[in-house]
Amino acid sequence: VGMHIISSVPGAYRTEDHGADALRRWLKHTLRQRAPDRRPARVEYCFSSMGRLENKLVWQPLKRALLAGAAEGAEVRLVWPAMATMLATMASRESRRQWWADAHGLVGPGEQWIEANWEPRAHFSHHIMPWRHRAKTYHHAKVAAGLSASGELVWLYQGSHNCSGAAWGKRQMDAHGTWESLFMSYELGVLFIPPS
Repeated sequence: VGMHIISSVPGAYRTEDHGADALRRWLKHTLRQRAPDRRPARVEYCFSSMGRLENKLVWQPLKRALLAGAAEGAEVRLVWPAMATMLATMASRESRRQWWADAHGLVGPGEQWIEANWEPRAHFSHHIMPWRHRAKTYHHAKVAAGLSASGELVWLYQGSHNCSGAAWGKRQMDAHGTWESLFMSYELGVLFIPPS
């Protein structure tokens, strides 16, 4: 219960102090004593860009973290802008920026989408703007929320972590055969868990 800092610092770590490991630790520790109806039945994670979500090394550890302390059968939804929003954003002159000419481009699922066994594909949901005046605005949010079956907020994360191994951590084995998490970027967020 309360506020917890979720940070990522470049380097390789065997502790649960950073990224998805820290998120999983706090959620599991805090929610394990709650009744099933007071735990998340659904987790929604909205982000503005993503890296390569390799099934075993990035996606599964991140999914375990997002579902830590959740009710049995809980699901994760990855919220990504709808194509209509993306196309409207690209055509928008409000930002005075041509997204298609950006050196980084619009980072998204890319070639992973067509891989036959790519697990995250089944978890994607389109983000459709409910307000007409915002339909030409590409969101830059990085927000995750755990919601109970009745729709009540169980936990909320807000921060700089995009959906990538660089931000949340990528599992790797060190030279001695020990698993660790590798981080490649500085990230900072706050996890808020209200009292049940």
